[in-house]
Parts: sequence; C-alpha cells; structure tokens
Amino acid sequence: MQTAVIFDLEYWTNTGVMERNWDGPGEYRELTEIGAIRINTENFELENSFHRFCKPVYTELTHFQLDLTQRKKEDFSNAPSAPVAIRDFFDFVGSDKAFCYGKDGLVILENLALHKVDAMALNAANKNVTTTFLKTAICKEDDRSIEMALYGDQTAKAEALSGGEFFFALQSDREPVCRLRTVDILPWFTKAGINTTKVSSGDLARHLHLDFSGLAHDPVVDSKSVARAAQHLIQLGYENIFAMPRKSIIVPGGPYRPLSSRTTHPMAIADVLAYRADR
Repeated sequence: MQTAVIFDLEYWTNTGVMERNWDGPGEYRELTEIGAIRINTENFELENSFHRFCKPVYTELTHFQLDLTQRKKEDFSNAPSAPVAIRDFFDFVGSDKAFCYGKDGLVILENLALHKVDAMALNAANKNVTTTFLKTAICKEDDRSIEMALYGDQTAKAEALSGGEFFFALQSDREPVCRLRTVDILPWFTKAGINTTKVSSGDLARHLHLDFSGLAHDPVVDSKSVARAAQHLIQLGYENIFAMPRKSIIVPGGPYRPLSSRTTHPMAIADVLAYRADR
C-alpha cells in the first residue's frame, strides 16, 4: 500500500498583511498551526492525521487571525514553538512525500530560518532554496518541489548572498536527523481548470460542489478538502499525482558525505542531500 501526506499551515496574519505580502515591519509568516492527513493513494482512505498548535515567539496573535481561524488564545498557551512542531511533523511524515496546496514548503523554511534552526534544502533544479529576508514574495517554478533536512539543535550561520538572499552554513558535523520532501500541487489543480488564485485549500471541495463539511482555516479540515477535491478529479480521469512513480537522482558527492568536509559555498548542500524528483 502506498501512502502520501497532505498538509496545510496556518500562520500569523492581520488586517492588510496579505495584501502587503507580509512585507511590513515585524510581519512574518510565523506558524500557528500545522495540520496533516495521511491517505492511501489508491482509494483515498484516511489512515491517520496530525495537528499541532504553535506558540508564536516573534509575533503576537491578532483578533483578526483568531476570528478567521475560530481559535482562542488559550489554545496556544501550552503549545510548542514552531521548530518543535515542525520536527514532530517531519516525524509524522516519515518516508512519505508531503503535498501542499501552495507555498507551504517555503513557509516551513521561513520558520526554520526565523528560529535559526540548522537546516538545508534543495529544489527541483538541484539548487539551494533561499528566501529573501524571510519572505516568499517570489516562488520560482523550481521551488514547487523541495527536499529539506534538519540537523538537530545547533544553530546555523546565515551567509548573505546577492539580492539580500541567504543560505545556512552548517555549524554541525552530524548527519541530518530527519528529512522532508514537499510538493506543491497547486499547479495540478490549475491545470484541471480551477482558478487557484481565488479558491483556497479549505474551499476546494465545496467549490467542486462536493459533499464536504468542516470550517476552513482549520489545517486538518483544509487538508481533507484538498484530498476530497483531488480524489474527485482523479475519478474524472486526471492523473493521480499522489501515486506517480518518482525517479531518484543522487546529487554529486552522494547524500551523506561527511559534513566536516563541506565548504560554506551555497551549493555545498548538494553534498548532504539526495534529491528525488518526478520526471
């Protein structure tokens, strides 16, 4: 049986923030919730689910966000910070691929950067994934598929690149403690004729007039909405993107060359990650 994970994120927001693309002072897409489901890729039966609240550190919960998500401040009182919740999410996903409706993989990287977590990532072009001042204003097509690695509790050193971008030079000699492969399937829905600029993940199933219940902006509900909509389109004859075979590409140097032999050049991440891409 082949399984896949569909996940969705909630992160800090306020009135007008989306229109500014989180570009104002102190505006970060700091995670507040991670939700996911694991499905059987053949019959779409739900295997299990995952949910974590995340207690924001660099932002404060707003009335706008609490109203939008139907949450209370008390829900976050004993929640872990984003890095702890992300590590739990990595463990939940395991060896499965994690599919998202949009740039959620980049948002995870933003949060790892924001919290100074030791991490690296490669995109579909075998190039390191960078963010500009913790923003994802521009999502390159190659960044639709990202494989990232976590290296434990030690922090990383941010090295500046041209254009205000940065990458992380590892401060650890250890191998990755866990890895995650994320795939943005929003283009797949676009090709199926859905106006993805206007239909959110939580509204996908209802947009297709499918029998579906649950409040949008709950990340587990939103993940189920994505799964239900995808199942419907696959039954209509669209390719099953969740079950597509993948071709393994081992980047030069092998996936686990000793980190102590690495340089701090941004492309040195190719020495420690094996990238698997659909071709």
